[in-house]
Amino acid sequence: MDDNNSLANDVQDFFTDDVTTTSDAVIGRLGVGLLHFVAFLFGIYSLYHGLHATAAYRAATGLGMAAGAVGIAANELVLAGLYIAYFHGMIIGDFQKIAAAFTAGLGFIICCLGIVGDSLLQAGLELPSWLSTYMRFGLPNSPAIMALGAVIVLASHPAIARRIKAAVKREDFLEKKHGRQMTAQDARLGAITSLANVQLNAITMAGRYAADAYRTVDVQAYIQQAAIDNLPDILRGAGVFIPYGTVIEGTTVNPPAFPAPQADPPPAADQPTPRPGLRDRLRHRFGGIPTADQPQPALPTVAPAAPPSDDAARHVLGDLTTAELRQLIADLAALRQAQAEAEPTRAGGVNGSYPNA
Repeated sequence: MDDNNSLANDVQDFFTDDVTTTSDAVIGRLGVGLLHFVAFLFGIYSLYHGLHATAAYRAATGLGMAAGAVGIAANELVLAGLYIAYFHGMIIGDFQKIAAAFTAGLGFIICCLGIVGDSLLQAGLELPSWLSTYMRFGLPNSPAIMALGAVIVLASHPAIARRIKAAVKREDFLEKKHGRQMTAQDARLGAITSLANVQLNAITMAGRYAADAYRTVDVQAYIQQAAIDNLPDILRGAGVFIPYGTVIEGTTVNPPAFPAPQADPPPAADQPTPRPGLRDRLRHRFGGIPTADQPQPALPTVAPAAPPSDDAARHVLGDLTTAELRQLIADLAALRQAQAEAEPTRAGGVNGSYPNA
């Protein structure tokens, strides 16, 4: 029983946080603060020697000296940035850790070489050949090297890698979507082209069939007959008169047939006779003039004139102008229509109300 209680106590002690006194926490934070302060002092120390060494090895003044100071400050800022990013959990990738360690180590070596070189210069001692070569060629290029290391550290962060992968996926999706859209457009274009080809082929074939039909004997005969029927009117317009009854290529030229007049339909039996207006009633009472609803008297009968001979027609028509001939044809057509309308009048009057006069 005692062993079981001891085991339970041990388990509770394992999951219980270590109790740290207030004094220990304060001393620990003080030590961490001192370490950060030492790193800060080293940065100032390195910055001073770097600037002094740059001024000693630069013959330029003004903007040239300002450029050198900016480069040395960039070295110190890269080291400070790596220091702060590491202690705040921003350097977490495997490759990023390696790049950060390499950049920080290279920057620390550059700072140390600048400190040594500047110290020897201030002491008036001669620099070794390798250190003099570094001060001439390495120190001016150190800002570029440190900037490259900073970019590699930033680019190797896992979040950046995830963003790049997501962007690649999105671009791949858009590319596939664009390809599908272009395929659909090609399919639509193919369908439209096929339909247009069918329509063009149909029109071409219809034209060929019409041309073949036009060359047949029957169609040519109809065309010839229509040309012969219209030939007298065409020639009369040009001043050449061909009498009706003339045979041209075995076809007799006949006068044009006028359509038969259509009789008015009889009034419906169930429709009442409309009442005449006041004006018609007054005319009928005082003037003896028939009203609108009363039947009108029949037209007088016109005896048809005997048709002249062809020779007489030639002599008479030869003295008329083209305008007079056209007017004569119109008068003859009106006379024939009037005779056709007078036929039912002679038979029983208009609507059967008046006898033939």
